[in-house]
Amino acid sequence: MASAEGSSAECPLSFCEHQDYEGLRGACLTRGQLFCDPLFKPGPGILGDSCPHGCSVCWLRPPVLRPHGKESLTSFAACAGDCWLLAATSSLTLDQRLFDHVVPSGQDFGTGYCGLFHFKFWQYGYWVEVIIDDRLPCGRDGRLLYTCSSSRNEFWSALLEKAYAKVNGSYDALRSGKITEAMEDFTGGVGESYMLRAQPQQLLWSTVLSALSGASLLACFIKKSLAYAPPKRYYATTTPMGIKMGALNIPISHQVQLVRLRNPWGYQEYAGAWNDRMSFEDFMNNFTNMEICSFSPDSTGTSRWVLSFHQGRWVAGCSAGGSTFWVNPQFQLSLTEVDDDCAWPGAGCTLVVALMQKHRRAMRRASHSSGFLYIGFSLYSLPSGFFTDRQPVAECEAYCNSREVTSRLRLPPGRYIIVPSTYYPEEGADFFLRIYAKRGNSKYASTRRSPLQLCAALFVLQDLNSKAAVELTHTHTHTHTHTHTHTPGGGGGGGGGGGGGGGGDTHTHTHTHTHTHTHTRIHSTVT
Repeated sequence: MASAEGSSAECPLSFCEHQDYEGLRGACLTRGQLFCDPLFKPGPGILGDSCPHGCSVCWLRPPVLRPHGKESLTSFAACAGDCWLLAATSSLTLDQRLFDHVVPSGQDFGTGYCGLFHFKFWQYGYWVEVIIDDRLPCGRDGRLLYTCSSSRNEFWSALLEKAYAKVNGSYDALRSGKITEAMEDFTGGVGESYMLRAQPQQLLWSTVLSALSGASLLACFIKKSLAYAPPKRYYATTTPMGIKMGALNIPISHQVQLVRLRNPWGYQEYAGAWNDRMSFEDFMNNFTNMEICSFSPDSTGTSRWVLSFHQGRWVAGCSAGGSTFWVNPQFQLSLTEVDDDCAWPGAGCTLVVALMQKHRRAMRRASHSSGFLYIGFSLYSLPSGFFTDRQPVAECEAYCNSREVTSRLRLPPGRYIIVPSTYYPEEGADFFLRIYAKRGNSKYASTRRSPLQLCAALFVLQDLNSKAAVELTHTHTHTHTHTHTHTPGGGGGGGGGGGGGGGGDTHTHTHTHTHTHTHTRIHSTVT
């Protein structure tokens, strides 16, 4: 179960509160009119700089659109820079149940058509219904400018893209992103990133098998900074039916690990040694990154996770401390039960911490800025005076200017403080913090709330069938004094399971308050 600090049952996206699908559809059918969305009107304002320079745009409904051939698909699929969204959309088609949730059935151009369509996206702890009309941006030749299907009479992908653009403010806001961002919005799951060449092959193979055996979406890509990366087509998605282990009657020592990939563009086929499939060794040698979005962090269906989430805010002049940690919001975490996660040696408690900044994509400027702040978190053990002469026991891989940073951690039982922050002080933003805690034999978890003098909320997730508990307390502290120095540094560090993104300027912050703590981790993910 999950709880939200300071949240309500109301939809967080204001435009969703005023548009009712059934009501609008009934009104359009009664009047015999096609729906025109007053909240996302066609025009330059919702295109921004995503439209090709000098391109004349007309807005057409699917019944009058010209079909696309493969040549058009090649030219326009990445026109808005949203190939990350295209790859996630392709992955969505691999799970019919999930697809039907995001793209509700019963929508077509036959009886009952009125130019009105609706989709469902996960947004910061809520599922929201997004309503659009079906006027789509086209060139003078009547062909779609952006995402389109290779099937001449299929328009759901273009309509889904428009709905996702509405959520984020414009088509231009979809420029550049991580596949897991869209995957999370399609599933409500949590995304984790892996640098393939930094992982042992057998461990990574086990990770892929585990993910594909459960409810997970996977994607891989070649980092575009590499010389051999194909232009604008970095992404391919893995398919669950693609995992094969050798042939019958072959000794296990001679079995070959094979993986099957799906190209979202659909017109090229792998021509290597295994035809439609690729050896996992070749997979690791040719691709640089893999991203997994899981409904639960392991997606095996065999273990239990407890999720607590918090809606919070960094307020400039109040709780936007940046590197001055004690000014930032703080969340207390108590881990009391050791789990049996076989992926980690020794005894400990497994948890996944995911910190997301809210609504920043819609704030991005047309100057190709990512719009995202550099965010991250640190985790401290909690004896009395935990900030005194103490280094964090765990932290995110790097401060990244992506929507979310995620880390999978293994900690001994105890009490901890999680401190989410921006890299630079005085940067205000809303954030969404998710903490998945793993507990053995968990069958039920309840969440209750208790006010404390210095706490906004106390969350106790209690397993009624064991003594395990996860307690989270959100506090603000403003009483400490500090000095702050800023020194330009060298390049950023590498990824692994938590950050993603490429290099960037590295900055060192030294904090003095009877202790010293140094940061040299900052990644830029602008693509």
